[in-house]
Amino acid sequence: MRCWGTDAVKQFDLTGRVALVTGATRGIGLAIADGLERAGATVIAHGRNATAPIGCHHRYVGADLSHEDGALNLSAALADADRLDILVNNAGYEIAEDSASLSTVEWQTTMNVNLLAPTRLVGQLLPQLKASTAASVINITSIHERIPYPGHLAYSVSKAGLSMATRALAIELGPVGIRVNAIAPGIIETDINRHTIEAVGRQNLMSTVPLRRLGTPEDIVGPAVFLASTESSYVTGSTLFVDGAYNLNLVRYADQ
Repeated sequence: MRCWGTDAVKQFDLTGRVALVTGATRGIGLAIADGLERAGATVIAHGRNATAPIGCHHRYVGADLSHEDGALNLSAALADADRLDILVNNAGYEIAEDSASLSTVEWQTTMNVNLLAPTRLVGQLLPQLKASTAASVINITSIHERIPYPGHLAYSVSKAGLSMATRALAIELGPVGIRVNAIAPGIIETDINRHTIEAVGRQNLMSTVPLRRLGTPEDIVGPAVFLASTESSYVTGSTLFVDGAYNLNLVRYADQ
């Protein structure tokens, strides 16, 4: 008789895997990088600055993805890697501008970071991904890939584009054994959006989430480890919403 025990822990073991996490200096990216490392992976952390932040314990590479050549510079820094098992495209850019005020520069910056860089990284790191026996690409989108966010036209469009790119790449790369999935976070409390949470009101926001709480970066770690592991070996072209069912709450009702 087989009983659940230590085998359940080993299911998500990433020992020996090599992972690249973009935007890994804080927030969701840092939590994912730490989580993958705890699961056994060797993590390469990316950040915008040339030098690693104080306290960074991962191998670090710097590249500014807001420029068109950013992804090329990042992939060039990994030219010495024999293989890449896990690619987490987490780096993101968000600007609060309505359509009338949105400049061409801000539009292009948003698209460069949120859409162009992830798709180019997959292409430029394809030899390393193909060298893996179980390559997994994880794109961090947002609930706004599906639900428009007033005053955030460029951000919503870029995340919707990344969602479609996830599905298109899954079809294209499936025959060579590379899986491509997305994680769509909901309201995650990070340093970047904490001021917005306080401005709108923490209780007001929590009341719109069916689970009645805000998310934390750690809430994204488990789903990322799952999609990075062979436990999800038949999952590709999918988006996993990690949002406490927030994206389903389009019609809001007062508490009964």
